[in-house]
Amino acid sequence: MDADLTATPTIENGQVTSWQLCYKTTAPTTTATTGNDCGDGKSSSPYPKLDFAKGTGDHNIKIDIANGNGITFAQTNPLWIQQDTKPTSPIVSPTSQINPSQITGAGTTSLKFHDKNSEAMLLKYQLNFAGGNGVMTIDPDITNGGKGLPIFSAVQIVAAIGLIALLVLVWVGMRRRANVARSSGTGSD
Repeated sequence: MDADLTATPTIENGQVTSWQLCYKTTAPTTTATTGNDCGDGKSSSPYPKLDFAKGTGDHNIKIDIANGNGITFAQTNPLWIQQDTKPTSPIVSPTSQINPSQITGAGTTSLKFHDKNSEAMLLKYQLNFAGGNGVMTIDPDITNGGKGLPIFSAVQIVAAIGLIALLVLVWVGMRRRANVARSSGTGSD
């Protein structure tokens, strides 16, 4: 699965005043916390959260800078990430979820990394930018659902219950036929 995002700075008087983070396309396993595909980085409208459902497996995450006027991802430590708490210094942890050697795109306008989504947890991350002045970091979140079966829809649950009921009826019918045949003496001994 992939999650493609675009980070667009708002530049006023040569200063980056905010960033808007948006999904390029919303994959079936990702949702935005605000109910839409974008956020503006302000507390009233936070960045969209990557929400990887349980059992959906690995995810490749790509973030492109749009209309950055020379802004790139930082050459060193473009991504800080850790479980549950906003990182305050360079860290990529837990490595069981994000492998630091698979983070690519430092010093460019396209950052890529891989999330294994094998453990349920909240990952707080910070994107670090270079080549501009003002707000040069943003800190969205990733929610990993972990491995296991995805949550089933109501239709799937009803269909499974119907199939089980049908199998039970067939089994009961076969048992009755066998009992009738035995009691009438037509069964084989």
